[in-house]
Amino acid sequence: MPKARTLLLPSQTEGWEVWMCGNTTCTLKRSVATPVDAKVAGPGTVVGVPAKYCRTIGLSLPTKDPVVMRKMAYSQLERRGLERGSAKETLFDCHILLQSRGKDHTEVSVDVMSELPDGLELENARGFTASARLFPLPDHKLLLSQEQGQLVLSVGRNGKLIHSQVIGPFERLQNGAAQEINLTRIALEGEGVIDERTNGLVVWADCTEHDLANFRAGLDLPVELKLRPAPSAALASAASAGQLVPASVRLTRSRRRRTLMVICLIAVLVMAYLAALHRMKSRLDSMEAQIPNLEKQVDQTKDVAAKVQQAQERWNALRPVLEPKRYPLVHLSHIARVMPGGGIRVTDFESKIKEVSVKGVARDTAAAYEMFRLVKENEELKVYNWDMPQPTVQNDSRASFEIKGNLR
Repeated sequence: MPKARTLLLPSQTEGWEVWMCGNTTCTLKRSVATPVDAKVAGPGTVVGVPAKYCRTIGLSLPTKDPVVMRKMAYSQLERRGLERGSAKETLFDCHILLQSRGKDHTEVSVDVMSELPDGLELENARGFTASARLFPLPDHKLLLSQEQGQLVLSVGRNGKLIHSQVIGPFERLQNGAAQEINLTRIALEGEGVIDERTNGLVVWADCTEHDLANFRAGLDLPVELKLRPAPSAALASAASAGQLVPASVRLTRSRRRRTLMVICLIAVLVMAYLAALHRMKSRLDSMEAQIPNLEKQVDQTKDVAAKVQQAQERWNALRPVLEPKRYPLVHLSHIARVMPGGGIRVTDFESKIKEVSVKGVARDTAAAYEMFRLVKENEELKVYNWDMPQPTVQNDSRASFEIKGNLR
């Protein structure tokens, strides 16, 4: 899990504190009036949400299933009036503190966040969590801390936050805070959040021992005034990657992921296009490098090609003469073979290689057309396209005809 490098925490009096964390320790860098002034939002930034916007309750749930655990936690929030609509609309996160051995019970600390003020929903922040969850809390003691002028009562177990609530403004330290803490202690004992081992209360506040005189008198627990310690880098990294993320931040993260995917897709397409261009250029360079050799080969074969072309032309000129199927005697032989047994007399035959003409006299036009059909259907004579004009009928009913063939 990546570590939190920057913490944005509410100050004890007013404003905000910017802490920089190393591998083991955190150092206060500066104080600012608003979160926007910190200008630290980034992938390693964790925002500690003040207790007035983030309430924490401790629960013992009879399940070890995270899905069922979350549903049961929401039911408890609904029963206490801490929900904000449906389970999806309520912004809460479950932190497992202890799973009882041999029993299906889990000690859970639930953070539930109300609507944050303008400027606190840092869209680039890595995570959001209850501010008290970032500090190591005293064991077997209650904690009263000062947070942006408010008194916050917190309870820790094994150094981790299990319960927090706002007692009121800092001025209540002199009047009313002790009585409310006594009542809250009784309620927490009844719920099993604390037990009889709780033997004191620690105060992290901007005050003196004299300021605590009246408070001590009204509280039935020993009180210790201590300086607030530095936040824990380990707690910040472990507690800030949950589901306590505002909707606007989730939307920004979703848009950023889509944008990154589009950029990656464009980059892949550009790389593929450049690779294709590189291959095309390499092929063109290779072909261009072959041009001199090809030109040399063309020059060497030019004379041979010219002689071959001349020989081909001579052959084409002689081909009609050398082709047996085009011999006039062959044509005449085929025509004589297909002539009907009687009624047809050939009077003239002329062959010009590409043209053939057969003239004759038939006993009638039907015999002339029969002669034309037989010539046209002969396989040996199909080297020509045959045509016959209308025969001329003589006085004695005989028909003069002329059949012409053009080389295909």
